[in-house]
Amino acid sequence: MLPVIRIFVPRISSPWESIAKLGGCARTHFSSSAVNCGIYSPEDLPPPGPPQFAPINLRIRGYDFTLVEHYMYYLTRLAHNVGVPNTKRWATPAVSTRVTSFKPQSSLLQNEYELNLFERNVLLTGASVSILSTLLDVMNSTLPEGVSVTAKVMEPADEEMRRVPDYELVALKGQLAEMASEREKKKKG
Repeated sequence: MLPVIRIFVPRISSPWESIAKLGGCARTHFSSSAVNCGIYSPEDLPPPGPPQFAPINLRIRGYDFTLVEHYMYYLTRLAHNVGVPNTKRWATPAVSTRVTSFKPQSSLLQNEYELNLFERNVLLTGASVSILSTLLDVMNSTLPEGVSVTAKVMEPADEEMRRVPDYELVALKGQLAEMASEREKKKKG
């Protein structure tokens, strides 16, 4: 008959107790210190998960207003459904262009057209790299005819273009500056 060897393993209620019983250093809470139980962990690590992309500006341009507007709404819904947490959209004023055509072999006007180029923008913030690549592939395959889309990292010039100046306010500020300069002239004279 073989001898029976019994191994007794005590039940431990938490992993920290097992570390303490094994002789390691255990803490009841996590700290933000750089050294935790002899293991170096830097404090400036990026958050776990896929890397986040910088804010991306999708600029949608076309000559058909309804097509550009509906495609902007489609891209906004698509980004929301794919998992982009923050989307903003805005319109910029249309750019008008006058196009004339001449009769063959002469300088007489045949036709004159006025074309409006409409532009809409969608700002995607907080998109991961994998989601953004999928979104750009779907966007490229569903692009309607006559619409162009440009995707680029948001720049300060794009943010400045977004703001439309208030000419009345600028004129009023100019009048206030003139009144202030006239007061100073009267005080001096």
